[in-house]
Amino acid sequence: LDLGDPAMTLDHDFEGDLRPGDQNFDIGADERRGCWARIVRDAEPEPELFGPYANPQLAVYDSQPGDLIEITVGECIGVHDYEGLKQTLHITHNLSLMGGFSRDFERRYAYEEGIDPEFKTLFNARGGGRTWLITNTTAVTVERVSLLGGNAGAMGGALGGGDAGGGLYFPGGKVRLEGVDFYTNTATYGGGLYKHAG
Repeated sequence: LDLGDPAMTLDHDFEGDLRPGDQNFDIGADERRGCWARIVRDAEPEPELFGPYANPQLAVYDSQPGDLIEITVGECIGVHDYEGLKQTLHITHNLSLMGGFSRDFERRYAYEEGIDPEFKTLFNARGGGRTWLITNTTAVTVERVSLLGGNAGAMGGALGGGDAGGGLYFPGGKVRLEGVDFYTNTATYGGGLYKHAG
């Protein structure tokens, strides 16, 4: 997984699934299907839609401040580098992110249905870094995602330099969480989440 040639130009695998998924292309003709995302941008007379993306980070890169990113059920795995830090997803501007959507984005599963892993939107760092990192923002809203497997080891972030925020780390601003679950994240300070100041 994620070990394919990053210069690959194919945007679908042999089953029609989008490429690349997770943090890079997979080797071979089949791409692991994780969670997909699309951008919803407020516009008149109707919202503009962009995507879908097989990797929610690509949707974040293409988004503008104030956009909504809808994310399907599934599991996004692995980490990538951002300014020397590793995480599954990083956000640098104001956004709303909502999980729990069906693969075709036509339905959003009820929170109660999320008890079944089949209906969850999971971000799993698998111990390779933080699960989510939010920086340079003043307002981010997150709904219906599960953050797991984050590890803030050797990343610092706490007052005095301790390792902080395995599942979610944000240094300031306002982050609103609704229906967000944290599992098996580790850090010296704030295994689940850590807000540095403000």
